Amino acid sequence: MGPVSRHRIGATGPLALLAVAGLVAGLAAPAPARADGPVVFEAGSVTADFPREVSWRFEFRTSERIVRLETIRSFPDSDVTLVTEVGAQALGGDRHVVADSSDDFVNPNTPYRLRLRVTTETGIFVGPEASTVVTDERFRWRVRESERIRLHWYEGDDAFAARALRVGEKGIADAEEFLGVKLERKVDLFIYADERSFRGALGPGVRENVGGEAHADIGTMFALIEPSEIGSSWVAEVVPHELTHLVFHVATDTPLSAAPHWLNEGIAVYLTKGYAPDDRSRVDDAISGARLLPLDGLAGQFPTTREGFFLGYAEAVSAVDYMARTYGEAKVGALVRAFGEGLTPDEAFREALGVDAAAFADAWLKEVGAEEPARYGPRTPPPGPLPSDWQGAAQTPAPGGETPAPGSETPFPGATAGPTPGATPDGTPGDYLVFEDMSGAIIVVAVVVLVVVLALLLAVQRRRAAG
Repeated sequence: MGPVSRHRIGATGPLALLAVAGLVAGLAAPAPARADGPVVFEAGSVTADFPREVSWRFEFRTSERIVRLETIRSFPDSDVTLVTEVGAQALGGDRHVVADSSDDFVNPNTPYRLRLRVTTETGIFVGPEASTVVTDERFRWRVRESERIRLHWYEGDDAFAARALRVGEKGIADAEEFLGVKLERKVDLFIYADERSFRGALGPGVRENVGGEAHADIGTMFALIEPSEIGSSWVAEVVPHELTHLVFHVATDTPLSAAPHWLNEGIAVYLTKGYAPDDRSRVDDAISGARLLPLDGLAGQFPTTREGFFLGYAEAVSAVDYMARTYGEAKVGALVRAFGEGLTPDEAFREALGVDAAAFADAWLKEVGAEEPARYGPRTPPPGPLPSDWQGAAQTPAPGGETPAPGSETPFPGATAGPTPGATPDGTPGDYLVFEDMSGAIIVVAVVVLVVVLALLLAVQRRRAAG
């Protein structure tokens, strides 16, 4: 089984949008809660029932009219906060309770921290934090620690645990020396013994080829090591591989830029097992079959197919191996740290290696004896049909084609004739407005601003009427 890992270095998807909510929330400075103030908070509680839900309960007292109630969730190793408006139940007198739950998936070993914010007519008041750590209680975990790692496992003897800790410690030390940074925090390593339980810990959407995953935000890695693999070479591969990702995160942790995925995975494979014969064979086969992927096509996630997935790792370690032999391992570490300084890929490559990213990719292709791979992706479609009396810009034909007569149709090869979806009047793809001059754009912007202002005024009037 080859290198299979997934690397998460920050909030993605909906969480990325929550930064805006956190910024807005910080604009209004809340008043501290006092025992004799307008709002008096009781100690709240948060409980996790992995993998089902996280629930919480907050009680408070106030005699003032409640304008708004919100929970504020803080995330590990992040400035992002999630603000959610909630409701309360009256307990009698001036006592109120907020009790709710969330079934959003949360990985084991994740701290879950919440506070209650109460807005009244006289101010904004935030209660004390309630927190818990999400734990996977499906198993009776054994725990053993070394200097840098806290191992959690439930299958295998003490000798297996000692070996996992030993190869893990070496993996961290090797990565630190190679990358020139230090991993300061202790790592929690959870080893699952069956695939179903392992994937249950990683959550929905995990790829079927993944056998390990590193979470830098919580200093945790998860690995799948089945009983039949306890004495195999897989232990010495997956454990240091994922730990290398955590050290790589230390070197590249910045919101200003992102290192290419192939560099991250390539270094993890290079330090774990080197450019091994199986990976060399994958690269050679891809070259002979004209299936080699360009390095810039591996800057994000690798392909989802098994063949493409493992080819991505093979190409990644091939490129890193070439980089280390050509420029020296110290320069590879310098390249990684350059990304941590917020440089763009071309800036980082030029600073560390003296060439830009494209020049390095071309040199690697020449090294492995490959021609530039065919590129697939968005292409300019043939021009679509136009009304017979169209007076706009002339259409530009697709390469090798002819300009169609007004009102004619030019289908894709092998496709049914018809209009090109999303084509603009000048034949370029995309759904957007085209203005002959800026007056049309100014009018549209003015209308949008007017609608937003009217909506805000209407909302304020409704709120006053409700009060």
